[in-house]
Amino acid sequence: KTSKDPAIRRLAYIEDTIEKLLDSGGHIQFAAPGDGAAAYFSPVTLDVVIGREFAKAHPALIAALMVHELTHAADYFGVPRPGEEEWSPRAMTLETERNAFTNEAIFAGAFDPEELGKRVDPRNPMEAKVLNLIYHARQAYVEGNTSLMGMISNSYTDLFGTHFAGLETASHLMEKIEVQNA
Repeated sequence: KTSKDPAIRRLAYIEDTIEKLLDSGGHIQFAAPGDGAAAYFSPVTLDVVIGREFAKAHPALIAALMVHELTHAADYFGVPRPGEEEWSPRAMTLETERNAFTNEAIFAGAFDPEELGKRVDPRNPMEAKVLNLIYHARQAYVEGNTSLMGMISNSYTDLFGTHFAGLETASHLMEKIEVQNA
């Protein structure tokens, strides 16, 4: 909250999210996330789970994963983002994923990727994989919104084929709701 960098200050609401998560009975823990995931937020248990293989990783790498997952938790709880005053839960959409990768990319900008890369444990291939993903997101963020959304769409196409397992844009979701209510 006290950073001189305005982009980093934009992440201050993540601190409020940690407080809300813990006050709601959630935890931040190392465990086996499964399905090849490095980390996830569970809206069922309210836990942020970081893969056990990161227990000895550089704190900046762990924190980047946490920023991403805590952004999902912030959307779930409706923690106000910069410029917002009301708490209002947000649907899990492609925009949610864009926000999570954006926050992760902003956070990653505070660290030199080459220096961080020197601290990755070569015996743990998942660390190198996640470091590459984080800085791939950072590069897409720097290139602009279209590049970032392309990266996210490609990631989900790789994971889920062309079905996107329920993820959709907020505008499409609103259209469906309007049709259902008509």
